[in-house]
Amino acid sequence: MARRRTASLGQLLAFSVTFAAMAIIALVRGDLLTTWQAQLPVDTPNYFAINIQPQERAGVETLIEDAADSASGLYPMVRGRLTAIDGEPPTQRVPEESRNDGALRRDLNLTWRAALPEGNRITEGRWFDTDAASGDGAVPISVEEELAGRLGLSLGDEMTFTIGSDSITGRITSLRHLDWESFQPNFFIIFPPGALEGFGHSYITSFHLPDGGNPLLGEMVQRYPGVSVLNVEALLEQVRGILGQVTRAIEFVLGFVLLAGVSVLYAALTASRPARAHEGALLRVFGAGNRTLSRMQLAEFSLLGLVSGLLGAALAEAAALGIYGWLGLVPRMHWLMWGIMPLLGAMLVGGVGFLLSRGPAGRRQWPACDYWERPEGSMIPPQDGESDGGETADDAPGYVLPRLKPR
Repeated sequence: MARRRTASLGQLLAFSVTFAAMAIIALVRGDLLTTWQAQLPVDTPNYFAINIQPQERAGVETLIEDAADSASGLYPMVRGRLTAIDGEPPTQRVPEESRNDGALRRDLNLTWRAALPEGNRITEGRWFDTDAASGDGAVPISVEEELAGRLGLSLGDEMTFTIGSDSITGRITSLRHLDWESFQPNFFIIFPPGALEGFGHSYITSFHLPDGGNPLLGEMVQRYPGVSVLNVEALLEQVRGILGQVTRAIEFVLGFVLLAGVSVLYAALTASRPARAHEGALLRVFGAGNRTLSRMQLAEFSLLGLVSGLLGAALAEAAALGIYGWLGLVPRMHWLMWGIMPLLGAMLVGGVGFLLSRGPAGRRQWPACDYWERPEGSMIPPQDGESDGGETADDAPGYVLPRLKPR
């Protein structure tokens, strides 16, 4: 490998990147989603109930309290379209890159709350302590900080929402950070009590049911057919299935990349065959047999595969740490990957390289050189399976000794 450093480094890089990509795909498909679920609290809500009408609120709340381990409580929800920011059309007020933001092209879910909801944290301003509109008709509202950042909003800006045929204007008094992984009902815009009750609204809630929670769901659907229940675990299973299909397709493509790496290895072997044959001939002169040369070739390619597997595992681990940090998950080492990838690399690259090197030009061809000659009657070292019977170079079929004495 050291004598053919450029070719060896190219092969090492190709196999390392391919192994790393395969390992990353395997981690994304089977590890990240499982790790994220394992970090959630035991009583994290696993069901959502939506479209609860005001007259159904008490009955649904009683059913959930009797059967659920934990519940978020019922949140009122009003649908409203953002139609003005500080009296101007939103598309003219927001930054140019946010003019196609989804918040401007669809109705937003609005709610009202007297106290700061669980999983929310004030980052700017303060939570409103009044429930009535100010003298100019604007009511205090709280906005989610990421939405405010995308739309270029700040404290004191006014937002006008159209609800049906009516409109309501709110003035931003606080920005909030939301914990989206809490599986609680979360809202971009929160009004104080007394501002939205006159509009048509429904309720939403989330709750956690143990494994045997199906009787409650059946009773809820039977008594309140208009209520929609969403199973979070079923949705996660669908996400896992989609990830599996996508990663299988990517693995199929990476299989061709691996074949391309094998092709590069074969091309490098073909280009280096004269040098390898010359080295083999010299080693035979000094007594090396076929088995020794075969072991040397197998060790060379196995070492290449072993190092490629180690580098691939290191690249995959570094990428996994970055993904874990980006998703807010607790990073951990994947020791099984560190043990499997070098072994698989050594077996795969070592086996393929050894088999490719055993071609017709790879084992017993010795180069002839026009500018060397050997002493008269020099002896050929005995080969594997041959006896030292005094056979001279002129009598040995199929071998060409490198000439040992320069002219």
